[in-house]
Amino acid sequence: LDSYILLVDKNHVANLVYIEAKWNEDKQSVVRSEPDDVASGKHVAFKVTFSKPIKSTQEAKLTILEEYKNRKRPFPTTMKITETPKVRVIDDAYYVTIYPTKKMKSTFEVGPSATVIKATEIDSGEVRGRSIRYGTYKNVDPLKSHQIVIYTEYDDPLPIFTSVTRSISLSTWGPINIDEEYRLVNRVADLEGEFGRLDYNPWKTKYAIHNLDCELPKDTKDLYYTDEIGNITTSNAFRTKKGVSFMIEPRFPIMGGWKTYWKQGYTLPQEHYITSGNETDQFVAKFRLSHPYNDIVAEDFTLRIILPEGSTDINLDLPFEMEVSRDSTYQYLDLIGSTVLVLTKKNVMEKYHDEFITVKYKLAKFDIFLKPATLVFYAITALLGTTVFY
Repeated sequence: LDSYILLVDKNHVANLVYIEAKWNEDKQSVVRSEPDDVASGKHVAFKVTFSKPIKSTQEAKLTILEEYKNRKRPFPTTMKITETPKVRVIDDAYYVTIYPTKKMKSTFEVGPSATVIKATEIDSGEVRGRSIRYGTYKNVDPLKSHQIVIYTEYDDPLPIFTSVTRSISLSTWGPINIDEEYRLVNRVADLEGEFGRLDYNPWKTKYAIHNLDCELPKDTKDLYYTDEIGNITTSNAFRTKKGVSFMIEPRFPIMGGWKTYWKQGYTLPQEHYITSGNETDQFVAKFRLSHPYNDIVAEDFTLRIILPEGSTDINLDLPFEMEVSRDSTYQYLDLIGSTVLVLTKKNVMEKYHDEFITVKYKLAKFDIFLKPATLVFYAITALLGTTVFY
């Protein structure tokens, strides 16, 4: 056996953030596939290719990790400010597979802030505290399925970035500029009626988003945090052994269904991230790809890499598949404009997608000194054009 087919419900594929398969703790290749032997039209297939074939007499432990967004749906969809949110999860009592299975058991665990209200009752199913168990089932046929619904109280926010745009401006002479734009929504049940300070209690409304925190590179400088109105002073940053811990607090608590927008950014010393390549006039830039907020999914993620003016022979090394296009922009003292690499991807999450990205480009010495020369030219012109009156 050199491969294994995984099935994902078609209703959940759009919300699939990450999928991983490990055979005896070794990570295996997982790619989307459409095999002929999938009889059900309700699923999408993923193929796991083993690094070494499994012999017929050999046993192997295959561990599969799937992470989704938007699987916890608010139910009901609206609530009063003093109520506790409730969510509904639709899943299956069986692990749906194309293979016959000797024994099968499904266990659903809810978090410490959740309380099980109700779960679909079928044979061999029971609720034990924070666990819902179905099985053990024996001699399960291929594609065996039974839909279940689990209702819980869920007193936590459900934050989602509807979009994140991250711009990295590379420079030969100055620091690297990182500018990020965030659009955030809290997808717990929508707040019913108007927001009232008398009813609002930050210690009880745990489902509201009060603050966010992330870890930035340890050589971060010139940190800022703004929104449409201007600079926001409710932020805090301090250095740790790992980097710079950055905590932000929006102007108002983000209740259910509410949205917010902000910008944040910083600079990095270019000598730590841009090095000389193996070829003449070649430079290599290497940095992390994802946004820094660990447990929040970005539904639409865009990375813009602005190269120095005059860059040629551009090569991009990506850790995973992304859509790539090119654009151009004009920065200070640009004459012909700078090339912009635009990378986009759906459902990006820091803990899974914060891999290194490498950009190689060539920049002739003429182009390197063009901007300083332009600055000197303008300075001399300004001096020569100055009129002195007595």
